[in-house]
Amino acid sequence: MTLASEWTKLVTLRSTYVILGLSILLSVAVTALLAIIVGATWSEWTAAEREEFHPILISTGIGLIVAGILLVVLGVRTVTSEYSTGMIRTTLTATPARAGVLAAKVTVVAGVSLAAGLTAGVATFAAGQAIFAAYGLETASLVDGETLRTLLASSLIAPVLPLIGLALGFVLRSTAGAITAVLSLIFAPVVLYPLLPEWWQDNVLGYFPAQAGDAIAIGHIPEAGVTEPGTGMAIVALAAWLAVFGAVAHVAFTRRDA
Repeated sequence: MTLASEWTKLVTLRSTYVILGLSILLSVAVTALLAIIVGATWSEWTAAEREEFHPILISTGIGLIVAGILLVVLGVRTVTSEYSTGMIRTTLTATPARAGVLAAKVTVVAGVSLAAGLTAGVATFAAGQAIFAAYGLETASLVDGETLRTLLASSLIAPVLPLIGLALGFVLRSTAGAITAVLSLIFAPVVLYPLLPEWWQDNVLGYFPAQAGDAIAIGHIPEAGVTEPGTGMAIVALAAWLAVFGAVAHVAFTRRDA
């Protein structure tokens, strides 16, 4: 009952379709643009740069970051839209068990994000490979082991950041605040990397959600240059982030007034 209600609320929002559509269209557009730039400038690349070229990395890199950011917006708005409209009171009147509401929202957002992540991954991969082929560059097949592992891993971890956004939506009750907090979590390691001591660079920053996700999705590709953390530790790191934010969201949602 609660799960069906949360699903109905999500699919009846116009913004859901806008966000999902943009996540796929923009990820493909960004990937296509990058692939065209690579093809058009290939003759100017040095031998060393060509050695580092990998068709999977370019066709599933920046495009999926764009998709991921938009899915964060979806996760956040699943919660904050109810607070902004006052619908949360109706939700809690119909389902007083707040833990059940939280679990239902988590399930719905995770399922939609996983499906959208897989769709965006396949679409960006196909677009990138088609353009590389048109320029006569090396391409990868969808049935290659490296490709399948990358796409499967990318789709499986796609719900992580949207779920963190959902959790922060319960904590902050602000769309802008929650999105900003998640974006900070994504990009802070990149900004802080050159400013921190070497030990932090080597032993801490790699365990942030985006970096741990890279280790899982593309750590098996040597050209990606991802060495730490290993896949096992990266999975543990993501599970820990989800557990912490989930616990904080549970406390915020169950102990505060609507």
